[in-house]
Amino acid sequence: MFGFIQRHRRLAIAFIAVASLSFVFWMFSVSDLRQMLTGSSCVAVVKGDCVDIREFRFELSRYSELLNNPGMREAVKRLVLSSLITRKVLAKKAEEMGWLVSDEEVLEAIKGVDVFKENGEFSPKRYREVLERWGFSPKEYEDIVREILMARRVSRFLEAGVYVLSDEAQLQRAFELTRLSGKLYLLKPELVPLSYNPSEEEIRKYYEENKERFRERQRSVRYVWVLKDKERVKEYYERIKGGELPEGYRRADELELPASVLHELENLSDEERLKVLKEGEEYYILYLYKVPSGIKPLEEVREEIVRALVEEKKREKLRE
Repeated sequence: MFGFIQRHRRLAIAFIAVASLSFVFWMFSVSDLRQMLTGSSCVAVVKGDCVDIREFRFELSRYSELLNNPGMREAVKRLVLSSLITRKVLAKKAEEMGWLVSDEEVLEAIKGVDVFKENGEFSPKRYREVLERWGFSPKEYEDIVREILMARRVSRFLEAGVYVLSDEAQLQRAFELTRLSGKLYLLKPELVPLSYNPSEEEIRKYYEENKERFRERQRSVRYVWVLKDKERVKEYYERIKGGELPEGYRRADELELPASVLHELENLSDEERLKVLKEGEEYYILYLYKVPSGIKPLEEVREEIVRALVEEKKREKLRE
């Protein structure tokens, strides 16, 4: 994974800046997450190090608005987990390269956090109280800060090897220091109110321009005729053998049929495509019909075309 990061250093810099620094700055503004931060199981393991579920839930709470949307929930979870894993990977790389962070550096970083200050000065008492509300022990929190500082050290190393234009740097700094808030609204075509019925000309034009969409391979369909007149059964049987499809047939899956008829339907094959059997007072003609390959006729796909045209019109309205 580190090899991938080296090959895409510019992308890595932007990603780590957002994933690590924004996590730190936002975390300092949380007031009470004690109920959320429970349990200690791992949601992922990176080279033997655990990504704790408390850290995961802690970061997830940033996206509460998005998590309320079922369509976004899984994507947000994957994004948060990915950012935590990336941070841990970079911290492990820093450790392998001997780029360790001293206790003094960790302490200096913590002292600079406003939420731990009273009257402008760092307060050990305030520090312990805030951590208790967050559900972290001092050691757990200091380990998180150490990991973030180590990951930042690697990202700075990557940045040193990349030439960044001043405009890009300003944009990135603005992105890092800006906190966005609000709600996400997903606008879907089906939610757009529309009074529109495609004309016959539009339907035929769509059909001619998209004929290949309606091409189908040869397929098999099981047809059933249910009759009571023995003479008509004989007539239909001969007509079917001659290649006709007499009126009154239904697809087998559209009917509720006796078990014996269903059994015979399953036994139809290319060698024996036509059968007649009697069940009670009714005769059943069973036929395995081979639908030829080719383009479906317009009438067969008319409803599909109407739906497509309406959907296209809704997308146009949505763009407006």
